[in-house]
Amino acid sequence: MSPILDDLARALRAMPGIGQKLADKLALSMVQEHREQANLLHHTLGEALARIQPCQRCRMVSDAELCHICSDPQREATTLLVVETPQDVQAFESAGVLYCRYFVMGGHLSMVDGIGPDELGIDQLLALISNEATREVIVATSPSAEGEATAAYIAKRLQDMPVNVSKLARGIPNGSDLAGIDSATLASALKARQNWRDHD
Repeated sequence: MSPILDDLARALRAMPGIGQKLADKLALSMVQEHREQANLLHHTLGEALARIQPCQRCRMVSDAELCHICSDPQREATTLLVVETPQDVQAFESAGVLYCRYFVMGGHLSMVDGIGPDELGIDQLLALISNEATREVIVATSPSAEGEATAAYIAKRLQDMPVNVSKLARGIPNGSDLAGIDSATLASALKARQNWRDHD
């Protein structure tokens, strides 16, 4: 392919789940039979990158200072669900068990990747809990070693605060991403959540 097509394919390969063959196929498709759709993608992607930002309150992706969840006055304000990614928010919303608010950390603790409490916004989380009428914090991290370590760290930071800290019930496969769990399993784990102190 031409150097420009090589650059396009290389950029596509940088996206999760796209290998070399698929990237080459997509690059050729964009400049041949799907030029109109490629132009639409270019325009929409540029607009999204310019407008999408973290919500000032919960760090969810948003096109305004506050996301639609934080702006919803009907949301249960006393329950806060702490998750790793925006995809986790979508998964819990699809499960439809709790109509609560969220806090999105953007990942989990990882010394290897240089991700610590500052990168996850833990101080922002603590300030949010202190400033709002939060009664229960549900720590819903992935059931991986890093996710469990992150949950334990948050629970320890919250132990002196007047809130109930709970975690998802068992039943979610170890090492899985919450966003990939079916709604029924996720809803069951959320309904059967356990107080952190009782669990340990």
